[in-house]
Amino acid sequence: MLYLILFGIFVALAAALSVWCRIRWGRAVGFVAGVALTVLTAVLFFLNKSDSVADTFLEKLADMSPPLITAALVIGWWVGYAAARLFARARF
Repeated sequence: MLYLILFGIFVALAAALSVWCRIRWGRAVGFVAGVALTVLTAVLFFLNKSDSVADTFLEKLADMSPPLITAALVIGWWVGYAAARLFARARF
């Protein structure tokens, strides 16, 4: 249950950051940041699963970043990206 709560917290934080980024800097920057985060997460997940010794900086970073956190950040970012579009349409 603790991991589910932790996952939800990171999703909410990433979603809020994504909404703020999209409102502050625009849709293109939010999209590019989301794609970069998604690619980085996939690379780190692949490197985390390799059974080699961590020689490079990326391999050391992959060892330090758990897949639960990085996946939650990516999911939250895209949820926030979609929610920002709804917020922009609503104009509270």
